[in-house]
Amino acid sequence: MRKRSVHELATLAILLVSLGLATSAAVALERMPVRKTRLPNGLVLIVQEDHSLPLVAVVTVARAGHMAESRATNGTAALLATVMETQGSARTPAPAFLEQIEGEGSDFQVYLDQETLRLETSCMPANLEPNLRRQAELMLTPNLSTESLNRAREKLMARVARLVEYPLESGYLATMCDGLAFGDHPYGFPLADPDVVKRLSAREIEAFRGRHVTPDAMRVVVAGDCDPDRVLAVIQELYGKLPALGQRGPRPQAPAPVERPRERTESLDVRRPLLCVGFMGPSVFDEDFHAMLVIRALLAEGQASRLHKRLVVRERAASDLSSKFPIVPSTALVKFQFATDPELVEPALESLIAEIQRLRSVDVPTDELERAKTLLISILAQRVQRRLAQASHLGQFDLFDDTALFSEMLDRVTAVTATAVHRAARRWLDPSRYILAMIKPKGAVEAKAEKVWTGKLSNGLNVVIHRDPSSAVVGIALGGMVQQGPQEDIGVRCEALATLLEKGHTRESSSAQTQERLEAAGSRVKGFGDPDGVYLMTTATVHNLDQILATLRDVAFDPSFTEQELANVKQQLAREAESAGDSPEMMGLFKLFSNLFPSHPYGATLESCQAALKTLTLDELTRTHRRLFTTRTAYLSLAGNLTSTEIMPRLEAILGQLPPAAPPPDRDPPAVSPTGTQVETISHSRPGEVLCFGARLSSRARADFPQISVLFRVLFIGEKSLVTRALDQAGVLEDRIDATMHLRRSGAYMAAGYRVKPGTGAKAQQIVADVLGKLASTPVSSSDIENTRRVLQGFVVRAFEETQNQAQRMLSAVAILNQPDFYAALGSSYDKVTPEKVHAALGDLETIRYVIVKGK
Repeated sequence: MRKRSVHELATLAILLVSLGLATSAAVALERMPVRKTRLPNGLVLIVQEDHSLPLVAVVTVARAGHMAESRATNGTAALLATVMETQGSARTPAPAFLEQIEGEGSDFQVYLDQETLRLETSCMPANLEPNLRRQAELMLTPNLSTESLNRAREKLMARVARLVEYPLESGYLATMCDGLAFGDHPYGFPLADPDVVKRLSAREIEAFRGRHVTPDAMRVVVAGDCDPDRVLAVIQELYGKLPALGQRGPRPQAPAPVERPRERTESLDVRRPLLCVGFMGPSVFDEDFHAMLVIRALLAEGQASRLHKRLVVRERAASDLSSKFPIVPSTALVKFQFATDPELVEPALESLIAEIQRLRSVDVPTDELERAKTLLISILAQRVQRRLAQASHLGQFDLFDDTALFSEMLDRVTAVTATAVHRAARRWLDPSRYILAMIKPKGAVEAKAEKVWTGKLSNGLNVVIHRDPSSAVVGIALGGMVQQGPQEDIGVRCEALATLLEKGHTRESSSAQTQERLEAAGSRVKGFGDPDGVYLMTTATVHNLDQILATLRDVAFDPSFTEQELANVKQQLAREAESAGDSPEMMGLFKLFSNLFPSHPYGATLESCQAALKTLTLDELTRTHRRLFTTRTAYLSLAGNLTSTEIMPRLEAILGQLPPAAPPPDRDPPAVSPTGTQVETISHSRPGEVLCFGARLSSRARADFPQISVLFRVLFIGEKSLVTRALDQAGVLEDRIDATMHLRRSGAYMAAGYRVKPGTGAKAQQIVADVLGKLASTPVSSSDIENTRRVLQGFVVRAFEETQNQAQRMLSAVAILNQPDFYAALGSSYDKVTPEKVHAALGDLETIRYVIVKGK
């Protein structure tokens, strides 16, 4: 059973597609009229006949969500949903119930939210009647035997306990905010109260079901390749003789308005502070509802949204930014949530409130408003191309009894004006009435990299283990590392190889079979490649770790490639390269790195990458794989609650049987580019002007990394950084593109890019040079050093926030930097950074390159 907020399931996009409001869907739905029949007992059947695909979606919706609970019964709906999902019906209990579904190739899910409990199935037309009967069995006679109820209770209790492990992703933080806003109103209830779940009996569950799962409060939706008359006959047989009314109490009244800020803080085992800021918002029937949808897009939908540009890009004060806005028939809560660093909690909150205030005070420019509306429609519409989603929302919104909500949605969204946005923002987004839920780390949080163990299996495979007792998830990174000398096209081959390996085609399993096994275990492999190697990353639990490792072993060491698969990957990468060629920013960065690392894979030009991609053959790729993924050149990194004593015998059994390989040859020394400073100007067919700055760092970069990274941040990161501020004050800055710094196997660098006003590229370059020159004679102040030091220590903590990131960074520390304790020492090493050391770090910028890209 998946608990989803209504906003996740009943968003505008779902409405657009299910109601035919997106352009492409509208034409299709005009050919698929909805046939609606109300039985004498009140049950409504909705049939949408469409024979274009041999597929049928079946959805049964009942008003049995959290709104049917009280504080004393919170958990009843969730336990009933868990029984339906996992225990089958009284007539066909689990596992036979689930085996029937799998045997038909049907898809079955149970969903619970504030308003509804839903059963959703997609099946072949031949299996439609069995699925209609199966859903009726679940809704009317769930398996409430003592044994089944206790199994469902254990599953639900375990799920509730796991919510705190990932409070941002699981919805725990958002539910905290809801609880603070709504109090004892059901919209503020969590998934389930453990004390309630422990004591619930089968009699209480059945009484709840009998009151709320009744024909007058149900919708059955069938959409797809079906016979409407036959469907109606089956539904009448299944539900027609049921009595109409349940014994439901009155609907809870709307919560009291928020008159002043409300705040609540919890301390959990998290790496960084997590914030959720909420404002009371309009219901789906309110005149400001559509404007609030657009406001959410303006503030937090996409990288051009105001909060993303300010909090994430310019100020670097937040990550994992998202927003939530439920579409419900009562007062909703508009929420914005993100992760930040301890010292940035107040600045991040102030910036968010400032953006809210700006929205209330100044009308949104027309182009920005249109962008938000277009993005809202196009992105969200893509989420519901599945027939099942359309059926689900036809049923849910029919319960709202407002047909205008369907027929006029597109017109209402399109008609939202800057004035309407301004009005809605002033009415609902009051900065003096926000709700703040925050989760802080327990005690002092430090990166746990000191618990790093390195070793080898009997066949020579390198193993890195980072123990993190607080994590229930194991992060896994497996890297095949380049050991031979520089080859300019190795980056292209590694990227293509990573893309192929990610698909999971092995000698024993097709890509689809591998993906199915991983998905069944709740896992997925992600791959990426660069000139240093190929990396595969995934996650597991302590219970399925052996299974995931065995699958990853086959994917990495025993893959199967076909000519067609390679052709598809080459086509995908060619499109990405073509897109890069169309971007002045990307062209500038390609030229920058080719100047910093001439005749080296790190400096491969776009043209050389495209040429290498065209000539890449399957034999070439196979040879590259054989060189990278041997027991001598591959590294396995694990991060989680593991010890070497416990895990190494298991790894030996799973990976120790791989044949040992000869020691890899020594790498050729990297090509060294000339030192000094150079400026190059190139042209581009697109409008705009770009300035790119890059510096290749000296061989001391690893030892000097703390002070170099402080210098890098002082120069380039944030609106108050020296270079950004100088460009802005000179009136040449349009936008900051990005800034990055990396320690690589064969060299280190820092780079930054800026979009500047046309004709000012040379002036901007001189400004950057002047800032560097001034810094050489005027050291950075102690206060700037102190603030930057705290922020970077927060970044180190962030690097270890998820076990998958932990595993990847530990692999890099060992395989690329050859320093297992690099990250362990990094956090505390910032305490030793002084203005004098930062000043001396300027000497590590031994090669400086500027590239000016002039557009039309």
